[in-house]
Amino acid sequence: MDIEIDVRSVENLMYQISEKSLKIANKRAMNKTAITMRKIVNDKIGKNLPGIKKTQSKKSISLIKPNTNVFSSMTGGLKISPLTAPLSHFKGRQNKTGYTATIKKKIKIKGAFQADMKNGGHGVFIRESSARLPIKKIFSTSAFDVIKDEAEKDYFQKIAEGIFMKYFSRELEYEIKKIHGQIKRVA
Repeated sequence: MDIEIDVRSVENLMYQISEKSLKIANKRAMNKTAITMRKIVNDKIGKNLPGIKKTQSKKSISLIKPNTNVFSSMTGGLKISPLTAPLSHFKGRQNKTGYTATIKKKIKIKGAFQADMKNGGHGVFIRESSARLPIKKIFSTSAFDVIKDEAEKDYFQKIAEGIFMKYFSRELEYEIKKIHGQIKRVA
């Protein structure tokens, strides 16, 4: 997911400060926006896939730091790697014909079974053939599938723009105060 911000909306403030200060303010705002967006996306994944722990989904969302060489093309964003949770993390139960789990809605997997292992773990498995072994563990949908919809991307884009403008105005104010000597630099 890339976050693109229209730079023209802040060009009227450019005459007050140097390009270096503007780049610093923009970079800080982009980083803070990416961190905030990671939290928002993580909350969205947590609501739609309750079996995935927030710590797991946070690890799957990495920040893309903004490139600071060219101000007009400075972009940052989030990279979401595919993350699946075992089906046993979701609410479900074993029945005569298979296993029924509730992720967003009830799904029934014919021939699946729930097993508790000696090491204390448990999982939902399915046989790969009619033989007793081998078996494979069943996983849920990916966290990326939750937010890959175009409507979701537009929703996150609008939120990101608002958050960026809030952080950018704060950082710009800070840089202006630094220039005018109202804030002492800590070395």
